[in-house]
Amino acid sequence: EARAGLALVLDEWNRSKLFPKVYTVLPDDGMVGICAEQCYDFEIGATRAQLKYTIAMWLDTLLRFSEWVDDQV
Repeated sequence: EARAGLALVLDEWNRSKLFPKVYTVLPDDGMVGICAEQCYDFEIGATRAQLKYTIAMWLDTLLRFSEWVDDQV
């Protein structure tokens, strides 16, 4: 029953931020979960420095999202 309200909150994040994209999931146990995803295309390869930077940015944006969602719910 809280899924609709949570989806609206997550939509606000998605409208104002580029990454990560977030949405609700409904596993078999009936609990509402939050999923966050960030996609990168490394088909042509990446240097170690690029990977380090990408992973650091991914972690930073996930931590910011986690703090933001805690403030919202």
